[in-house]
Amino acid sequence: MGRPAPRTIPGPAGGRFLWKEGRVLWSDEPRCERCRAAYDPSFDFARWCRDGCGRGRADRRLLVLSCSERKRRGTVPLPAWHVYDGNLFRICKGLLARGAWPPDVGVRILSAEHGLIRPDTPILPYDRRMTPDRARQLRGRASSVSLSVFEEEAGEAYLALGRTYQIGVEGLFPGHVRVTDGAAGIGRMQAALKAWLGDRPPQLPDLFASAA
Repeated sequence: MGRPAPRTIPGPAGGRFLWKEGRVLWSDEPRCERCRAAYDPSFDFARWCRDGCGRGRADRRLLVLSCSERKRRGTVPLPAWHVYDGNLFRICKGLLARGAWPPDVGVRILSAEHGLIRPDTPILPYDRRMTPDRARQLRGRASSVSLSVFEEEAGEAYLALGRTYQIGVEGLFPGHVRVTDGAAGIGRMQAALKAWLGDRPPQLPDLFASAA
């Protein structure tokens, strides 16, 4: 699932620095040299920066799920992961319950109400639906996409999103990320998501092979 959130601090040119365990992982400051000079003289240029100073590590995967209409109701904020209860979330939660969640996969949720959020973000149930206009509004928060990629150190992303949701993120992933479009009818979306997560049914013997 999602990894513990690194700390973010503001930069001198209006951007942000992503810190984890005392070092800079990524910045969206206009120039990575400014990141290095202003905050961390030992900034590793083999890591990430917005200007492409290095490829960094990109051996993990990022799953982006759309929020679901079916939600757990309550009056106390709960982590988004526990609030959403749609079919795709049930597939993911089933894998977790069996201890079969792939360790290289992090998750973000594209919410019609909150935008792109972490699974541990506290939220209340809501009834807002995603529309094309709302999705275009969310595109204004483009940096949340790249920040999620860098937090998860992802080189691959799977978009378990309908077409309307995709408006909110399409074209916003950094160039090094291989993006898979998971949009389809709900049955095919579920099967494709299971396959991407490695949750495949056991192979049954071919009962007709001997008759061939």
